[in-house]
Formats: sequence, C-alpha cells, structure tokens
Amino acid sequence: MKRFLSNLIISIRFWLAKREADHKHRTTGKRYYVLNAGTRFIVVDNYYVKKYNKKVKHKSQRITFTDMIKMCDYMTRQKGLVR
Repeated sequence: MKRFLSNLIISIRFWLAKREADHKHRTTGKRYYVLNAGTRFIVVDNYYVKKYNKKVKHKSQRITFTDMIKMCDYMTRQKGLVR
C-alpha cells in the first residue's frame, strides 16, 4: 500500500509539472522540459541550461541541450504560440 501511494504521488507531481510546462508553452511559445529532480519535477527551458553552464566551474560538468533532452521526462511541442 505504501508503494502504491508513493507511485501515485509521483505520478500526480509529474502530471502537475507537465501541466505547468504546457501552460508556460502556451503563454510564451518557448519549449519547456520537465526534469526529474529526486522526488519532485522541475520545469525548465533553454535559458536554464545557459545559466547552469555559466555557474559550473569545470567543463566536464556542463550539460548540452542534447543531454537535457535525454534526461527530460517530458518536453512540449516545438511549435510556437497556440491559441
């Protein structure tokens, strides 16, 4: 029962993050990614990668856009504003 509840909570958090990414995509037209951060999900865009790479000291710790696409659990469509 405990495992079922934890899986249910994770799926609800993913659904909420996915919904947030879709909403941001509809309002701004940018492409958003949902990344798994332990027990929670974060919604990021390409600007996040740029800022992250500036803060990292070593080049080996930097991530590319293709790495982020491989890590993401969900990404919004590539088209622009949809109204």
